[in-house]
Amino acid sequence: MSATQIDIFPYTLDGTMTQNTGRLHAMLMEPGSFTAFSIPAAAYVFLAPGFMKYNRMKSLVIGIAFILTLTTSMIVAVVIILFLKFYYYFKYLRIGLVVCFIVGVCWCINNRDILSSSEYFVNPQLRAIQEKITQTLSMVEYAEPEDFEHLNTSSYVILTNYWIAFNAPCRILGTGLGTHAQNYERMYKSGFGGYGLNKDDAYSMFARLYSEFGLLGLCLYAFFLVRYYNKDNIISLCLIVFFISYLIKGGHYMLYGTAFFHIVYYFISPYKINLFQKNIDA
Repeated sequence: MSATQIDIFPYTLDGTMTQNTGRLHAMLMEPGSFTAFSIPAAAYVFLAPGFMKYNRMKSLVIGIAFILTLTTSMIVAVVIILFLKFYYYFKYLRIGLVVCFIVGVCWCINNRDILSSSEYFVNPQLRAIQEKITQTLSMVEYAEPEDFEHLNTSSYVILTNYWIAFNAPCRILGTGLGTHAQNYERMYKSGFGGYGLNKDDAYSMFARLYSEFGLLGLCLYAFFLVRYYNKDNIISLCLIVFFISYLIKGGHYMLYGTAFFHIVYYFISPYKINLFQKNIDA
């Protein structure tokens, strides 16, 4: 693609035109779609003991493909993967790691003006990711979607959908399955060119769950993740990386393997494995 300017995957499997941005997207619509779909695989490469050592070529291909998406979701996933890597394999450093992470996040928030300087990132793709993060953080203080219209598209979309989620009615139980788009159209009207982007999926699973199922829905989802987590299964840990990343960015219930990943997570839980073993013994 970089050498010939020819996109060998101009369409998705259902015939939809893909977004030719110069970043890796395979046969999915956009780079972010490929990022979401491949998060569990990327997590497995780094978190599975010995996999990278004995499967170097596979690890290299998966890692390079994942990084070449050059998306904000990829950066978020990598940070989560590295955090879990250190957390689980350097047990004596856990407290220090958590403290450093919290301090680092606070420093980035307090020094967003310094980080927004273009001299930090020469590469245009990295600068675009930097712009999304810094502008999103800097605009949290505003409370009207009209203010978000002056930002880059990614920051505008995520902040607008969060604004809808937090200001929608019935914040305890939510407004019901599939109603985020209706809340969007009812609460925010504009002639802005980017109006309506990702209104169906809220651009974030956290925002969509809170919008459609309220505080109760978020609590039930958190209960599901905790209740069915299998600490002895590496696949379960890799799926946790996907779920956390998806809560931050990605709100489709069915696309990118979302439903499948949740089903797998449920069936490899200690609860289901023990129940299956009891049925065999009986």
